[in-house]
Amino acid sequence: MYKKKRIAPFLNKDIINYYGGRHILTNYILLSNHDKIKGESYIVRFTQPVEFSELVVKEFGKVPDVRDFLLSYIARDFFRTKWDSPISKDLHNFYIQHVDKRNPYFKEVKETFEYAQNNLKKGDPFYNFSLPDTIGTKHQLTDFKGKVVILDFWFNGCFTCKGITPSIEKAEDFFKDKNVQFISIGIDDEKAWKEGIGVFSSKNSLQLYTEEKRAEHDIIKFSKVFFYPRLIVLDKQGNIVGIPPNPAADFEGFKAYINELL
Repeated sequence: MYKKKRIAPFLNKDIINYYGGRHILTNYILLSNHDKIKGESYIVRFTQPVEFSELVVKEFGKVPDVRDFLLSYIARDFFRTKWDSPISKDLHNFYIQHVDKRNPYFKEVKETFEYAQNNLKKGDPFYNFSLPDTIGTKHQLTDFKGKVVILDFWFNGCFTCKGITPSIEKAEDFFKDKNVQFISIGIDDEKAWKEGIGVFSSKNSLQLYTEEKRAEHDIIKFSKVFFYPRLIVLDKQGNIVGIPPNPAADFEGFKAYINELL
């Protein structure tokens, strides 16, 4: 496609926001620049967002609607997913410098970045939740003072939640004699939540759920959880540490991340 320049139909501003269209455009960029950056577009935009954004400008800098959409798409999802990354400020600066600030996505991207910078910084207090377990007993964050807390947000049917569960169980076994508490927080209704325990979340974690509020619960809004599973680590005082390495992909890195807090 990129050699025959058949990309033109996807540059229409009424089409670029289509889910399939955005993936065609990002894959087009990678194919056109395979000597400069390698990997799947879904992965690269999270591992090398600035470099990927530079290629967007290279390929579509003269097509403002496409340029602004793709740069906004990359920046917004990175700020949602990697809000603790030191790359965030570099990506934000690049974004500000290369988009038309009148584009329809600018406000959302800016607010997403600023929220994370102002509310989800390392060392900031986390939301002091009060959530029920499987028998209705409420648990608050303050109950776990003195322990490193790993929060695992999930939902029934989440394929990647299921994929990460064995690694979480392995981590629980590794840290079982340490001051570490794994807390699983489901966002389904009660029936679906209970049915998913042990399949889409570790059966050994403390199981809590968002009381029929699903993703509208304040803990989800505070944490800005948009993608699942989401792991968030808190220190022994209940303050934010950040997003740990994915234990399914980097178990040793995950262990080291937690061990530094003990």
